[in-house]
Amino acid sequence: MTGSDHVDENCMHLWNSRASESPEMILAAFNLRDDEHAAELLISLHLQGVFYRQDNLLLICKGIAKLLEGDLWMSRNLMTRLIDFYRRQQLNAYRPVCGLTHRELEIIGLLGTGASNTEIADQLFVSEHTVKSHLYNIFRKIKVGGLKFQVQRY
Repeated sequence: MTGSDHVDENCMHLWNSRASESPEMILAAFNLRDDEHAAELLISLHLQGVFYRQDNLLLICKGIAKLLEGDLWMSRNLMTRLIDFYRRQQLNAYRPVCGLTHRELEIIGLLGTGASNTEIADQLFVSEHTVKSHLYNIFRKIKVGGLKFQVQRY
């Protein structure tokens, strides 16, 4: 456990690697200015606890007790920011390299079930023209346009 104003970045990363090697070690930061400061540290450090300059002694003692019980200790606002960040990361992780949007993936899924453009429009509460526009963008992104199919007869 360390105060962020008194430890340089190299030292913090050293403590972070030691904590990742020792599961019984608890990594917490003290004396942080605000949630913005905490979010900056959480980008590169796996902190279990975050304490702010304005936290009173009773709150700090309660937080340390929770950390020793194996819980995390962070402000509700910071935890909300982290959850929102990881939700966005998760959505982006499922996006294919070709850059399809979430809506385009929905349309491909419905197309895969054999639904017509009209049926897709009805299910997604959009116009058929909107579905066609999405399909055009999908085909452009996955480079389907310009392909010619030739039927061979034997």
